[in-house]
Amino acid sequence: MIRKSMLALCALTLGVASAASVHHITIINPEWVGTTQLMPGDYTVQIDGDKAIVKKGKNVVDVPAKVETMPTKFPTTSLHTRDANGKNELEEIWIGGTNQKVVLK
Repeated sequence: MIRKSMLALCALTLGVASAASVHHITIINPEWVGTTQLMPGDYTVQIDGDKAIVKKGKNVVDVPAKVETMPTKFPTTSLHTRDANGKNELEEIWIGGTNQKVVLK
């Protein structure tokens, strides 16, 4: 009986962990992710191993990424870009309410 309870608890924990890897972002200005330009709008970002999957409707962009843990939590989700030859490139996503940031490669 205890094993079944532990197994159920582990399954629940895994379900919560995988659900937590999908985040919502809003892009205000056109941003480049890899070779794809994302237009303003609401997107989901799913972390899957060593890649981030950015989705809006049927548009899906896979980009290499890594998750880094920072010493303090971010109060809100924020996007950090850099200027690459006149283009805004999405470089990092700081996940609000967590101490994790997604670094896009």
